[in-house]
Amino acid sequence: MLSTNNSSISAKYKLYKNKITHLKESLKQNYYRSKFENCRNDVKKTWKVINKFFLQKKQKNKEGAETYNAHLNNQNHCEKLNIHFSNIGINISSKIDHPHTTFNDFLHESFPNLSTFAPTSVDQIRQITASLKCKTTSNSSDIPAKV
Repeated sequence: MLSTNNSSISAKYKLYKNKITHLKESLKQNYYRSKFENCRNDVKKTWKVINKFFLQKKQKNKEGAETYNAHLNNQNHCEKLNIHFSNIGINISSKIDHPHTTFNDFLHESFPNLSTFAPTSVDQIRQITASLKCKTTSNSSDIPAKV
């Protein structure tokens, strides 16, 4: 900072300092815009540019307190996102009017065994799956369906 009692010199200093700051920011934006233009449609190159930018910022910011504060801010931001997304279902559900009817109110016939299944054993499941015919596998890992 310039320390002088002459107001015209101070005013000129501030004017040029602001012009240089603005020019630096403008050049920086143009530089990164051109970098991204050069790697258009190439995701790998784009991420290299992004990582280079952030690594340069990290190297310039070597003070421990600032790094620690940034880490705390990231954790705080992550925690806020976590709270938001874990409560989204509850918030939406609370806005829905719940009817005072159940699914049984819509059934016109009686279905006493609607969701009742007979108990099965592991041996029964193995026997049933072994009897199934399998000519091809449905996955792309080349692992046969029958092992």
